[in-house]
Amino acid sequence: MPNEINTAKVFAQESAAILEESCPFVMAINRSREDEFDKKVNGYSVGDDVSITIPGVSRIYDGNVLAEGGTIDAWKERKVALKINNHVHAAFEASHLENVFKLDASDPRRREYVERVFKPQIQTLGASIEARMIKSAIIRTPYLVGTPGTIPSSIKTLNQARAKLQKALAPEGNRQGLISTDLNMELIDSSKALFHPKNINEQYRETNLGRASGADWDEVVNLPTLYNGNKVAGVTVSGAGQTGNKLVLKGLAAADTFKAGQIFTIAGVFKTHPLTGELTKDLQQFVIVADVTSAGTTAEVEIYPEITAAMPNKTVNASAADGAVVTFYGAASTGYVQNLLFQESAFTAAFVPAKIVTPKEFGYSYSANGLRFTVQTSGNFNNLSTQTRIDLMWGFTHVRDFACRITE
Repeated sequence: MPNEINTAKVFAQESAAILEESCPFVMAINRSREDEFDKKVNGYSVGDDVSITIPGVSRIYDGNVLAEGGTIDAWKERKVALKINNHVHAAFEASHLENVFKLDASDPRRREYVERVFKPQIQTLGASIEARMIKSAIIRTPYLVGTPGTIPSSIKTLNQARAKLQKALAPEGNRQGLISTDLNMELIDSSKALFHPKNINEQYRETNLGRASGADWDEVVNLPTLYNGNKVAGVTVSGAGQTGNKLVLKGLAAADTFKAGQIFTIAGVFKTHPLTGELTKDLQQFVIVADVTSAGTTAEVEIYPEITAAMPNKTVNASAADGAVVTFYGAASTGYVQNLLFQESAFTAAFVPAKIVTPKEFGYSYSANGLRFTVQTSGNFNNLSTQTRIDLMWGFTHVRDFACRITE
């Protein structure tokens, strides 16, 4: 008997290349955690998770006496949960699709169909995944440079973002930047005098910033616009000595809002060195990680990083004083495009296969470069057609402070 072509497998192979091309952020971050999930014969379920352990930073003692005569600090590791909590799929009426993918890969009829019909749909799927991950990453990133409402006009702003990563002790390698079309054009035009003529020629011919400030920069069109809540002025800290990831604010009225992704500083609360805990000259930047609507004159917001004023894992020089002024970036109820510079280990993602419910000749699980998905085909008795679906399940989380937002 002649060999039967597994169209689900061919479909998956065609899809993989398109998805990789459509997802520069996904392909640039750490994707090595899939093997830590329990293997399941019938696929994974939404809600499966693994715990990622981040080493703690302990106090260093002086002298010969153990712990300077005091109690040794408890070793504190930070744990981050990577949970499979996203599941999307694309669906196709596939009677024609099956016939197309039985053609040889070089057949012009197949190539024309892939470019005209198939590729745009897979690109849409990839763009949806990419946009969700980028927004999640930016909402958890507290560091920000630039002036809200102004497109940066020089490479200096990218260097300021690089400085944030340097101060966070991010590794030098595998750094990537995502920039909007507007920022890309502005920087190419304003930096033409700074680069070698060969690089300038490439920039103008390809309209691509390329490599700058120690990172490779990709122009992407699905960067999020994050909006501030309706309250950014007259906000202060309610109560001294607050620590952890919750902060009570005052100076509010009922129905005042704060939005996930808003960044602020607190008067007198400075960032400390990640290893030594020594005071720096920079105010610590905090990000609100969940929307909040005030019911009265005060409200509790969830923030990142946590306020920790002593070793181990010290983040600030001191807790905020009661009444300390809170300064938000940007205007009330206004949105700003957020670009992103990051090192690959700032974030991690895991793609896992969904359950295959069709016979094996009609279902296929594909994995390439840490990108896993399933393709399944079945018949529809209602209209005697063939239907195909491609499923992607993944988890995503922020791991380390090796990223910085560049606002417009």
